[in-house]
Amino acid sequence: MLVFDIAGQDFENLIDTLNRAEAMRLFEEIQMQAARAGLSSMTMEEIDTEIAAYRNAPVAKPSRKKIPQGQQKGK
Repeated sequence: MLVFDIAGQDFENLIDTLNRAEAMRLFEEIQMQAARAGLSSMTMEEIDTEIAAYRNAPVAKPSRKKIPQGQQKGK
């Protein structure tokens, strides 16, 4: 539970503060997950290799199913 003293703050400032706190919490969680998975010790070369593999991976095209004539939207 978080408690904030909002006296003198406008609502947008409070929301911004909460968003920043949540972003920091998520970043720390991602760092902990990377450490548990052994990814926090990757070299730049290993990271670049992973990125290149992802970029070169084939992209699946969405299948386009033909809708029977009587079942088309709006008809």
